Amino acid sequence: MNGEERCYDVIIGVSRHCLAGCEADADAAAIARGEGLDTVEFFGNDFTPEVMREIRRSAAGEGILVAWHPWLDLAGLGDAKETAACLCELVETAGLMGAGNMVLHLGEAPAAERESYLSALAEGFLTAVPAARQAGTRFCLENVPSYWGDVLGDRIADFEYIFSIVDDPAVGFTLDTGHAFLSGGCLNYIEALGSRLIYAHLHSNDGATDGHLGYPEGVLDWEGTLRAMMASGFRGPYNIEFDYDSGGRALRDLLRRLSRE
Repeated sequence: MNGEERCYDVIIGVSRHCLAGCEADADAAAIARGEGLDTVEFFGNDFTPEVMREIRRSAAGEGILVAWHPWLDLAGLGDAKETAACLCELVETAGLMGAGNMVLHLGEAPAAERESYLSALAEGFLTAVPAARQAGTRFCLENVPSYWGDVLGDRIADFEYIFSIVDDPAVGFTLDTGHAFLSGGCLNYIEALGSRLIYAHLHSNDGATDGHLGYPEGVLDWEGTLRAMMASGFRGPYNIEFDYDSGGRALRDLLRRLSRE
């Protein structure tokens, strides 16, 4: 595959843990390259600096973009200053990996104190924006299912609030299609937040639990949802977050066809 053949109208990726047969993190870029993909998302907090640098080297060598999805409770940090410090540290870590997109959950918050926690998060992101800009990293804030409990990010209003305070391209929205189906519907999220959409997780479910079903399974209106996302102007990254061997190639081809239409 030469460089010209990889000039697509849409950016498509896959989560590293969804690549069957990928035995080492550093192997993911070559596998993705062979599948005609553009990016790989790495999940978790347990990477050593050596592994992060190897991910960066292998991705650069294959021409693959890197995303990182650390798992942490941002809201639990308590105040804007601590949140900003944590975000700036994450930006430095993302730099070791070469991650241009960092996918984040907002974290947990007592229902009675939801507004104050959201305010601290928003101020923390606002303070961390210069560090993200300088590093070339974006904070991609992900929606979660409403049944997870006392969490932030399970409703559109949470993101509308944060984006009303942080109006900067370094901070945007990650639409998780499976999560959105379980908490208000994908089209509602796209209509409200499409202008801030900078990243996506693609998977479906049975309508009751977060099962991460592959294309074309589950209750999600796959094509209708993807068409609405593209109509908003969003061209990716569209990240496949289910076992890639269970419909990943077909979804990749559908995304490319829809982008050309």
